[in-house]
This record gives sequence, structure tokens and C-alpha cells, in this order.
Amino acid sequence: MPVPSSSNPFTLTYSEGAEGWPSFYTYFPEYVKGMNGYLYTFQNGNMYRHNTNSIRNNYYGVQGTSSVTSVFNPQPSVTIKLFKTLSFESNASWDCTSLLTDLSQGNVPEINFEQKEGEWFAYIRHNTGVTNFSLRYSNGLGSIVSVTGIGCQSYLITNNTGSTGFYEITDCDGNVLQGTLNSGTSTTFCSQVVPTVSSGLTISAGSTTCPTDTVLCTFNNNIGNIITNGATAYTLAPNSSPSLAGQVTEVVKSGSSGTVTLDTTIAGATAPVAGQFLMFVNNTIAESYGMRGYYMEFTLVNDDTTPVELFAVGSSVMKSFP
Repeated sequence: MPVPSSSNPFTLTYSEGAEGWPSFYTYFPEYVKGMNGYLYTFQNGNMYRHNTNSIRNNYYGVQGTSSVTSVFNPQPSVTIKLFKTLSFESNASWDCTSLLTDLSQGNVPEINFEQKEGEWFAYIRHNTGVTNFSLRYSNGLGSIVSVTGIGCQSYLITNNTGSTGFYEITDCDGNVLQGTLNSGTSTTFCSQVVPTVSSGLTISAGSTTCPTDTVLCTFNNNIGNIITNGATAYTLAPNSSPSLAGQVTEVVKSGSSGTVTLDTTIAGATAPVAGQFLMFVNNTIAESYGMRGYYMEFTLVNDDTTPVELFAVGSSVMKSFP
């Protein structure tokens, strides 16, 4: 039921035949009067007679929508169900703006419904951007053995030749930089490639922390075949919520070990470190197999300006087998 407020008023109707309150309307008149078989309402001092033209979903010149909210709940609190499809019988297509269970959320855009044998039909998908770590598209990989930055690395260049030396590096932004280095001195650079140096200069690992856009995570366990490129990776600590680590760009499986490459530049990501447990979530839309829960609440919305009838709404439901 809508929650009335000064910013969200509505009209509640009573049906003598149903002996109940079957409908809510978004229009909010100042006064209502039934007379001579017509319904009259007043808004801003103007009188309107209802049901006198062919335009639907329009009150006081404002075009709106019609919506229906109900619940599928076979065998309540007996077993967790898997709701795989949504279908309805109507003379027009509707937009399913909301699907809600006790475990997940979803929707079915109007464009996804197809008409088959007089019935509109669509497979149920989860909401994009909404992640439920208790569902099957979420899986663990294992504890990270080592993390190696890919891209910019720290290099120490030393000159003990007795004369001035030359070097060339490619910085973290891809710029090629050249310079000279006096004898008896050293310098540290962050470079995307191993620096080029003149004869006699030595190169070793530097101690500077360089910005790293991509990291390679190594595992000493079988990482399985479920993870895919494009999956979102998270680190997981005991008694804590998963923390965003990056997006998977490459997966290499090698028997009882494997590596996963992560792009850590996505918003909110923190690069993982060795010893952390890594988990992943595949694309929640592509990996949707329906909605799980004891019940499923749905909302259908229609914005047509012509008469529309909705006769029945159904779903293909089965017992969920974990």
C-alpha cells in the first residue's frame, strides 16, 4: 500500500460489489461528486468529468502510468522456490519494474517480453549493479600466494663507470624520458619497460612504490572453470563484508594452480595483497537463472493512452535445489 504524505497524495477507492478498497489512484482531487451516472472531481477550482474521452492514464492534463503489484507465494514458508519466468495475459505489453524476493531483486524491461500463443513471456533476470553474495553467481577462488604489479615497476639505475652515463625510460603515463647520470650516483624511476642504459650502468629493482593499474594474483590451488573475464573480484576477511578488489581481465588455469589478472582502476577498488582470500562475482545479468526465495513480489507498469486489460499473471516455479 502506498504511504500517503504531502508530497505523495493519492486517492483510495471503495467498491460496494467487492466490499473492499481495490484501487489507488495517483490523482488527488479537491472534491469528488457522483451525479447522473458520471464522476465529477475538482482540481485547482476547475471541474472535471471522468471517463468522457479515449485517453487513458491522464488526469487533469497530466499523463501518468497504471501499475499492478502482487505476490507469488505458493507453499508459503514450506520451501525456497526458484521463479524462472514471468508471463501475463493482456492485450498490450507491460514493463516489469520490480521483482523482489527475500533473497534477491530483479526486473524485466518491456522490451524483453515476447508474445507467444497470446501470452507475453520473459525470463527473469537480476538487477544490474545489485550483488547478493549469497547467490550462486558468487564464488571463492582461494588465498592469494603472491601479488605482482603489471605495468609500472620501480628500477634503480647506478653509474660506477667513472664517466657520465645515459638512460631512457617510459614513465607510467607512457611518456619516453631521457637523461644523464653522473658517475658515482644512482637514481630510481618508475618505468613501464626495463630502462635502456649506456654501457656500464647497472639496473636493479628499486624501492619506490609505483602506481599499478593491473595486478597478477597467483594461487597454489585449482581455481576452477567458473570464473570469466569481466567478473568482479573481491577480497574477503573473517567477519567482514567483501571489499572490491578489481575487474578480472585474464584467467590462466594450470592444473592445481592458476593466476588471475585484475584491473584495479575501477571506482572503489583496492588492490589485493598476498594472503588475502579472493572471491568473484560473474555478470549478475548473464548468470541469472531466475529469482530464489519463499515468495516473489512483482510490479507491472503500463503507460499506454489507449484501453488496456490485464487478465492474468503467472510464473514458472520450481523447488530450489542448493
